Amino acid sequence: MSPASAPETAPLPQIDAPQVVSVIIGFIRRQLEQTGFGRLVVGVSGGVDSATVAHLAVRALGPANVLAVRMPFRSSAAESETDALRVVEGLGCDSQRVDITPMAEPMLTLIGDGDEADVRVRRGNVLARLRMMVLYDRSAAFDALVCGTSNKTEALLGYGTLHGDMAAAIQPIGDLYKSQLRAVATELGVAPEIVAKPPSADLWPGQTDEGELGATYDDLDRILYALVDRRWTVERCVGAGLDEALVRWTAERVARYEFKRQTPPVAKVSLRTPGIDHLYPRRRPGSRRRA
Repeated sequence: MSPASAPETAPLPQIDAPQVVSVIIGFIRRQLEQTGFGRLVVGVSGGVDSATVAHLAVRALGPANVLAVRMPFRSSAAESETDALRVVEGLGCDSQRVDITPMAEPMLTLIGDGDEADVRVRRGNVLARLRMMVLYDRSAAFDALVCGTSNKTEALLGYGTLHGDMAAAIQPIGDLYKSQLRAVATELGVAPEIVAKPPSADLWPGQTDEGELGATYDDLDRILYALVDRRWTVERCVGAGLDEALVRWTAERVARYEFKRQTPPVAKVSLRTPGIDHLYPRRRPGSRRRA
């Protein structure tokens, strides 16, 4: 068979990890310079995403300018907190532990009973939003920006909580697929055990991302890379050997959750409307926000 007639394949997205690390470190420094801040707050869970972001933040700003916050809930896995503590101790940055159980329980009681899957999602959303509330509170005390830990796979699938883990001032790994993120984590020296552990938001015992999504991150990354970056059609993906049902599910999910990736639309009723035709430059010197 000639090369011209060889069947197409759908590979995982590749990156040059050292170059990506350099780009993201420059991004972090520029964003803080443009906004007038010099510090970051990062929520560290013990997973590869937050560990990678914490490493990037420390490389960009130094350990004295990064605050890592651990926020366990009563059902959080003990291994998660152990791994989170190992990350911050290795980096040498300041760390705080905030148990979110006392603030979560009153809200969780209001959710009550119902469909088990729906209740789990609602409970998970409460915990994710409480954690982000803690991070923003600590950012005010530490005079810092909140640094997000969401990756590209999660963002495209809408696999995150609005005003929870998807909220942040900057998103350094937001353009990295999960499979690419592992390469960056390894380049940064994140512990192999953390890189290899099953991804989980640790919102309830035994939860894993891949269990919830019903597919592995590698399978999802192959499909997302083909659909989004290479702009393949569903038919072309299937022709390249990707599972048709999973391709269609992924494409529908990317479209359905576009609203999570955009700022809320504004009803335009005046001459100049914030977010539409009045865009105050974030990079303008002195544009720093105090609250």
